[in-house]
Amino acid sequence: MNIFVRKNDNDLLKYLNTDEMTKVQPFQSILEYNDDEIIFSINDKGRDIYLVIVGSLELWVQKNENEKITIDTIYEGEFVGELNFAINLRRHMNLSTKGKTRLIKYPYSQLSKLMKKEPQIAAKIHAAINDSMADKNIRITQRL
Repeated sequence: MNIFVRKNDNDLLKYLNTDEMTKVQPFQSILEYNDDEIIFSINDKGRDIYLVIVGSLELWVQKNENEKITIDTIYEGEFVGELNFAINLRRHMNLSTKGKTRLIKYPYSQLSKLMKKEPQIAAKIHAAINDSMADKNIRITQRL
């Protein structure tokens, strides 16, 4: 159970107040993609987090040459990349767009630097990351 109260619709920054959100905004960027574009692939080193503002994303693995297995779908308002943000691992799935998609990218280097300087912001973002990982684990295991 989190000790924080949701303040806004952004799942990653949901516990941040207006003043705290203004500290994150300078380094977030908006990215636009068409259908079926790859955001990252298995074994990529990236640790950035992506929040879906329009469209959806598909996390998947390639079973064989002709078949891919969808692990999860990330919908508007949700984010992805939290596992690699929390733990320095290579990406373990592919991520691609489903339809026209618009994302907010939160670069690991800048977000983690802010979190080191602002422990209250760090606690709130870590709580949101924890929520997301728990929700996705439940969603994925229920589908298997």
